[in-house]
Amino acid sequence: MSDVLKFDTEQIAAIASATTGHQQRWDDIWNRVRSRLSATAAQALSREPGGSLDHRTALYHRSTELYNEQLQRQASAVQRVGHTATDYNHRMTRVIAGR
Repeated sequence: MSDVLKFDTEQIAAIASATTGHQQRWDDIWNRVRSRLSATAAQALSREPGGSLDHRTALYHRSTELYNEQLQRQASAVQRVGHTATDYNHRMTRVIAGR
């Protein structure tokens, strides 16, 4: 057994990586749905609040991009906190042990 605590930041990084990895699948699903919409449906969407299908596609891509950026920032922040806590734990353990 180790004399220090370990913050498991690898799992958070793995979640961020997996989420980013699934991005292409989500894009493929969206693009299939988009391609199957008829011209009539696209025209009906254009008359609704929110604009055209192209506008909604652009919003989807921007929202996805922002989500991925936030996820990466969160993973990075958690990793920094983990490193700081691990360093503090090592130092505290050495002080307590009189080293």
